[in-house]
Amino acid sequence: MANRLSVRMMREAGLGTAESDLLRLVKQRPGISQKEACAQLGMDKGAVARRVVNLEQKGYLTRRSNPSDARSQLLFPEPKTERMNDAGASTEDVFYDWLLEGLSEAGRSQFCEALHVLEERAKKESEAGFPNVCGRMQREEIKPQEEPESQGEPKPQEEQTQGESRLEPEKRSRRPEPDIWLL
Repeated sequence: MANRLSVRMMREAGLGTAESDLLRLVKQRPGISQKEACAQLGMDKGAVARRVVNLEQKGYLTRRSNPSDARSQLLFPEPKTERMNDAGASTEDVFYDWLLEGLSEAGRSQFCEALHVLEERAKKESEAGFPNVCGRMQREEIKPQEEPESQGEPKPQEEQTQGESRLEPEKRSRRPEPDIWLL
């Protein structure tokens, strides 16, 4: 949700998601070449070049010739980029401070401890290539819910209401609501 707020603030500043991704990369790696930016972001040369021109016109970055290769350009953040990133961090700080105000000191401590444990666990699993999660997905068979036999016609698949799950009830109840993971 804080991410949604940050995206909203970026849009109000006239920046799209791809532009903010490029700016974040340039801030992390000042002097990165456009070619390296393409590889890091998984974007084609034309898309990066268009965003670089837009961001340069808006005053967020500058291009300089690469002294070791006259054919390539290096990207550098402008002070405006620093201020924007600081504002984005401040927005998230304010959001999370507001969010945590509803918890007691003990509740905050428990939440932060649990969050740290989950973050470390997720990081280790991600770095290892998700072996436990993939293994579990292969072992667990998620089957469509068995339709009870009835006198009437069974409900056709396309009449299923949006958001209605075809998973078995016990598997459906184990899944967290998606908005929880947006924090």
